[in-house]
Amino acid sequence: MRMPDNISDQSAFALLFTDLVTNIMALADSPGRCCEYIASQIRELLAIRTVVIVEYSHFIGESDHKIRTVFPERRQDIALKAEMQNLIEISQSKETVAYLTLEKLPDKMGIAISQGLGVDDAVVVPLRHGETHIGVMLLLGVMDNNGIGSIISTLDRLAPILALILRNAYLYQNLEQEVANRTDALRANEERYRALFSSVSDPVLVAERKTGILVECNEAAERFFGRNRDQLLGLKQSTLPSLVAPTTDALTESFKDALATNKQQAEVPLLAAGGEIKLVEVLSNSFDVQGQELILGVFRDVTERKQTEEALRTARDHAERASRAKSEFLANMSHEIRTPLNGIIGMLQLIQTTSLDDMQQEYLAGAVKSSKRLTHLLSDILDLSRIEAGQLTLLEEEFDISSQQEATIDLFALEVKEKGLKLDFRIDAGMPPRLIGDKSRLQQILFNLVGNAIKFTDTGKVSVHVMPLGLHTRRFRALFVVQDTGIGITEDLQRIIFEPFTQAEGSYTRRFQGAGLGLSIVRKLVHMMDGELALESAVGVGTTISCSLPFKLPDAPREQATPAKPAVAMREARFLRILFAEDEVVSLMAGKRILEKAGHAVTTAMDGQEVLARVADQDFDLILMDVQMPVVDGVAATRAIREGRAGPDKAGLPIIAMTAYAMAGDKEKFLLAGMNGYVSKPVDMTELYTAIDQVLSKKGPTTNNLA
Repeated sequence: MRMPDNISDQSAFALLFTDLVTNIMALADSPGRCCEYIASQIRELLAIRTVVIVEYSHFIGESDHKIRTVFPERRQDIALKAEMQNLIEISQSKETVAYLTLEKLPDKMGIAISQGLGVDDAVVVPLRHGETHIGVMLLLGVMDNNGIGSIISTLDRLAPILALILRNAYLYQNLEQEVANRTDALRANEERYRALFSSVSDPVLVAERKTGILVECNEAAERFFGRNRDQLLGLKQSTLPSLVAPTTDALTESFKDALATNKQQAEVPLLAAGGEIKLVEVLSNSFDVQGQELILGVFRDVTERKQTEEALRTARDHAERASRAKSEFLANMSHEIRTPLNGIIGMLQLIQTTSLDDMQQEYLAGAVKSSKRLTHLLSDILDLSRIEAGQLTLLEEEFDISSQQEATIDLFALEVKEKGLKLDFRIDAGMPPRLIGDKSRLQQILFNLVGNAIKFTDTGKVSVHVMPLGLHTRRFRALFVVQDTGIGITEDLQRIIFEPFTQAEGSYTRRFQGAGLGLSIVRKLVHMMDGELALESAVGVGTTISCSLPFKLPDAPREQATPAKPAVAMREARFLRILFAEDEVVSLMAGKRILEKAGHAVTTAMDGQEVLARVADQDFDLILMDVQMPVVDGVAATRAIREGRAGPDKAGLPIIAMTAYAMAGDKEKFLLAGMNGYVSKPVDMTELYTAIDQVLSKKGPTTNNLA
């Protein structure tokens, strides 16, 4: 800005400012007093109405500028005015001392500042230290602007000194605050350390690493060792073995080593307070404190933990023994129940081949139906037990989804017809035709859900809808929805309907038979298959159960192979020479006569030794082999035949296991022993015929799996 023409150099001001600088340096250790002194002296020397010294916000790290000094004090009110903040903002653009005629500032801002502050002009004195803008000194209202050039020159020399004083004052204040903060933090850390150290429930000892002398301990250590702090501190490491139980001298060196090295030593017996021997783990760690090498040892009492672990091991052993006993009991009970049940069903099937009047047919049908219910209940109990014992494994095989539709409709067609219901099974067009998963368990889930729906539905229909849900976590998920128009389930029962032995109808006047295991098995199977299950029901309206299951998809769609022409049904084929091995008299008689009525020559044997003798002396097309037999069991007899002990030419004779062993893994075990097929008791003749057809259609050299 152009200065007034009448301004001339006034050297007298330079002398006065020299004295001012001298006095300023004397006050450098008190920036507040120094600023007040500068403001008062400059006001007098230069005839200034008001002197303001400001620290910029970016320098002090705050959101607003800080007005450090206003002189005279009666003018403190201008510090609060918006015009003052406007002038401070203008000052930030000034690099050197500048004289401003306020009314000549652009955009009429100067007029507002002039009117607001009550002055016509101002001298802006930037306070800088190097590249740092520290603040500004504002001289408001120059009453005599003669010689302003000399004044500005002198202020240029004074400004760096004032800036340096403000900068050092700020740094000193920050340093002082930092020292105070760190002192407080150290004190707080020490208090926290003391509190934590004292509150640790495990005994803790601190020792000098080189000398082994204990220098610190916590209250837990005092209680554990039965010694106070004064008795423990100063104790040398060499005396620590006296704390170890006398009967465990072999562990003394290990204990000392745990304290002297940075590692964990487990299970060290120590003589604790009261003479009690405690088993402890010693965790140690080295650290330095002001050049002093220390080692900290934490003594964790694991006596109770070890006792608990031992108790858990014992309990686990007992549980495993109980589980094995339960499995053995179930296997034995399954065998013992299935054997007479096989005789009963066999005799009933034999009676079905005779001439009966209508009343006898009705009685027979009731007996067969009850026998099948008992068989189904037995299978459900065994399945539930296998799932709970973790003995049920899932298989992965490729299958056609339409096979589930066919199997479900075939199984329930007669029951639906008898009740006058409609069974609708729809597969969405978007479903892949083939999936990879456990076909048998999916079938078991659908059979249970559909069977349950039919049982509780008197009128209307039962529908099954299969639809795709798409890929999820790289697996294809399908939704199976089974809906009925049955009696429905109350809200209270919906919470427990999937629990074992829960009935939808719990009164003595029950209309629906069953043990309440079907839905429990469904839930457990769905969980095993990583699926989800949901139920919606309204009393008197019906029930909908939705089941989401994951499957894999075949790598590429393959052409539908032309199905092989099935073997001629066993009942219509040429007669077979069958060796029937069975030690239970009723089952033997029933099975023999049913097979003979089908046109086959049947030779019987009641133990494995007889089997070997019969095979050695006669020719047979097939052996139906019981497993549990006296003298020589069925598995041992099969091994002997496969090894050629009944004649090398008989080693490949087809053998079908026909047994009451129906637990998980039984079928695989018998097939691994060299048998060609498996049918569980009680034997359904249709299943037996199917097994015989399958075995005879694959007849060929039998591999000896008993290497």
